[in-house]
Amino acid sequence: MQRIIIHGGCGAREDYNTRFQDYHNHLLTIIKQAYSFLQKSDDALKTAVFTAKCLEDVPIFNAGTGSRLQQDGQVRMSASIMDSCLGKFAAVINIQDIQYPSEVAASLLTHQHSILAANEATYYARHRLKMPKYNPITEHRYQEYLELKKGLTGTIGVVVLDHSNNIVALTSTGGAGFEVPGRVGDSPTIAGNYASKIMGISCTGIGEQIINEAVAAKVHTRVRDGMSLQQAVDKSIKESDALDDYVGLIALDNKGNFATGSTSVAQTLYAYHDSRCACTFYQ
Repeated sequence: MQRIIIHGGCGAREDYNTRFQDYHNHLLTIIKQAYSFLQKSDDALKTAVFTAKCLEDVPIFNAGTGSRLQQDGQVRMSASIMDSCLGKFAAVINIQDIQYPSEVAASLLTHQHSILAANEATYYARHRLKMPKYNPITEHRYQEYLELKKGLTGTIGVVVLDHSNNIVALTSTGGAGFEVPGRVGDSPTIAGNYASKIMGISCTGIGEQIINEAVAAKVHTRVRDGMSLQQAVDKSIKESDALDDYVGLIALDNKGNFATGSTSVAQTLYAYHDSRCACTFYQ
């Protein structure tokens, strides 16, 4: 079977100048493109990267183009990917001046040293992958920075299952917005992004809180130990809710079951596609 689920971030609608319909339209368009790509390629890894790049190109999402600025006026982006076929995690942390952090992270799956940070990540993208210099700052994000508007969160995520039962999870972020330069959130860690032959998961929200609870890895462990996907998600979200944490997630297991969750203080934008239909919603 082939399945795909995506999210557009927890707290994406902190920018109330952007209508919910705009998020809905972008997510619906992208999930349809992604499923069509998956049908033709039947390759979870290629589909995850394709889909993430589509999301990174939409400036209303805080990833790739349209990433939020940090306190020094710079954009530093992070992305991670995990492929159940390879059993491997790869990530870039605080990479700069690149159009698609997701693509850089994916390329590292074939390397022994699969996690690169800061200047070394940017150098790798520029000189090893020959990626051109790219400015991801939009006028809208720059005005946010000048007005000292502080966001909380912002991430895009993708989880894909192909006919070979390979599962790939990919998460990409522009960071929290107006954070201290060098800060690292959950997106380039297994607390925020995880995949195995059992399931895949991508988280969004306040990175430090997701890391403290090891949300993605915890959900996976519970499914591995016998819980259903929805039970594992519900229990983990309930624990984060009890802490007043700001967390959302998408998950997909090897049977094709979807699960989503958000704590009560958060709102996460989702879209999924299976053989029957495409759907978007928020929670």
